[in-house]
This record gives sequence, structure tokens and C-alpha cells, in this order.
Amino acid sequence: MANNDVTVYRLKVVKTTPKALLVSVPGWSNDVWLPKSQLLPGTDISNEGDTGKVVIPEWLAGEKGFGEALQEVGDDDAPPPFGDEDTPAF
Repeated sequence: MANNDVTVYRLKVVKTTPKALLVSVPGWSNDVWLPKSQLLPGTDISNEGDTGKVVIPEWLAGEKGFGEALQEVGDDDAPPPFGDEDTPAF
């Protein structure tokens, strides 16, 4: 993961198209489209119904409004920034 990449946790894939994922973000009223071309190694969601994390460039995270929801992580063993799976992200 490059220095300007961010990991966003606890996303759920609502819909997929050949070029994008529509994901829901805990605590947000609107879903967010993410282009598949910008999903980086370490992303672990790709199919409708999947829940997990995406690794995306920092510019895209800012453009999509993640702000406080994003968390830079240095390695794959780092814990999710919002606690365990049963704790809401917000």
C-alpha cells in the first residue's frame, strides 16, 4: 500500500456493475459508488452482499466524502479503526 492510499472498513456491497461497486457505509444515509479501477490490493470485497474493507487512493476517499470514516493502515494485521465487527462505525 502506497503512502497516499487509505483503507476504509465496514463497507457492504449493495450492487455491482462491470465497472463499479455501490457500497453502504455505516451511519451514512446515502450509498457510495466506487470505481473498480481504483480498488487497490488489500481490498477484500467485490461481490454483492460482501462486507469488508477497500483500499483506495487518498484523492478518491476525499472526493467520496469519507473524511473521518477513513483510516490509514500500515499493515494487514492492524485492527479495524472502529472496533470489532459488532460495534457500529459511527
